[in-house]
Amino acid sequence: MAENPEKRPSATPTGKRQLTGDSSISTESYESKKVAKVENPDEDKLGGGPAQFVPEVATEMRKVVWPTGQQMLNYTLIVFAFLIVLTALVWSVDTGSAWVIEKILVPESAMNPVELPDPGAPAPEIEMPAEAPAEAPAGEAPAEAPAE
Repeated sequence: MAENPEKRPSATPTGKRQLTGDSSISTESYESKKVAKVENPDEDKLGGGPAQFVPEVATEMRKVVWPTGQQMLNYTLIVFAFLIVLTALVWSVDTGSAWVIEKILVPESAMNPVELPDPGAPAPEIEMPAEAPAEAPAGEAPAEAPAE
């Protein structure tokens, strides 16, 4: 460690050292250098009330440095470009994460669904089974089947 030949206080924090007496800075010297706070009676005032508000706003608006038309055009274009870039970023993250989740959670058989017939193709003919004779209501004799 470097020696301190001039016996100046070192530039180290004073927390524990000051409490244990290892520091050359005392509480008395700190308190003597402390600046007393000056109380301002106008600080408690919250403003001039509603009647004073509008003139204060007008005064503050005169102090504003307004951008020129060219600056506004530049700022607007920068904002739109930033929005386009962020929109593309969010879209790509959303699409990529949806693809990854689909690859993880959806089984392979669901990825290859059964092929459906072409909606423009004619419907295949379906053979209908022969109709069974209708049953007679209870209490009646069954009807005879027609001769072919």
